Parts: sequence; C-alpha cells; structure tokens
Amino acid sequence: MDRINTYYNLKAQGEKIVLSSDKRQVRGRKSLTELLTDIDSQEIECLNRSISELTQSKSVGKEVW
Repeated sequence: MDRINTYYNLKAQGEKIVLSSDKRQVRGRKSLTELLTDIDSQEIECLNRSISELTQSKSVGKEVW
C-alpha cells in the first residue's frame, strides 16, 4: 500500500533487497471505539460515589473543580 508522506528504508541483505517502513508500526493496539466499549458504567458510578465527598467539598487553597 502506498501512502503519501510515508518514508521507507531500503536495505540490501545479501542478494535480497528489503523494503521496510521508516516508522515503527504499532500492532495489537485497541482503537478508541474498542476502549470505550470496554468501560463498565457501574464501575464508573461506583467511582463517582466514592470520590463525591472530595469533589463536593469546598476548596481550601487554589484547587479548582
């Protein structure tokens, strides 16, 4: 597949010529959609309840909520 603004390395190895991408290709990573579907809404609700005391308290310094 040819891509615009993609650079390739061209190397001679013995009698072969090896063409490889200049940038490391990331494999096995999840897309944003896959990450978002893994979110457990009950876990988020539990987390929000557990930190509600902290987020509802008045500031005592320069912190911002």
